[in-house]
Amino acid sequence: MAADGERIATTGAVEKGEDKVIVTCLVDDLQVSGLVNKTVKNGSVSVTFGDSSLDMTAIVKGKNKETVFRKVVKKLPGPIMKDQCTWTVRKGKVIITLVKDEKASWAVQLSQRGLEQQSDEEDD
Repeated sequence: MAADGERIATTGAVEKGEDKVIVTCLVDDLQVSGLVNKTVKNGSVSVTFGDSSLDMTAIVKGKNKETVFRKVVKKLPGPIMKDQCTWTVRKGKVIITLVKDEKASWAVQLSQRGLEQQSDEEDD
């Protein structure tokens, strides 16, 4: 758990070819509306991309509370083309498409350390 009312989103990452990685962030109770351009019905989502980082924040508003889900990755397994990365929402999840800067497999890094390649001891 992070701060009160803030939770770290559970994530999974799957490579799609040599140039993309699909990241799925689970966000409990996230509801969407619309068939084509899905929009968040009960809160908001924002995703910020860096050269080799990402920051996802989802706010889910319930009857009596607001829950914030975050996933911050300070150092991905490799650089990304942040202007080409995208994200969308589905019921209960945020799906992020990372476009790699270089065509190379991240399989070893993902299997050993997951998306985050910076250790807890390293500085920001």
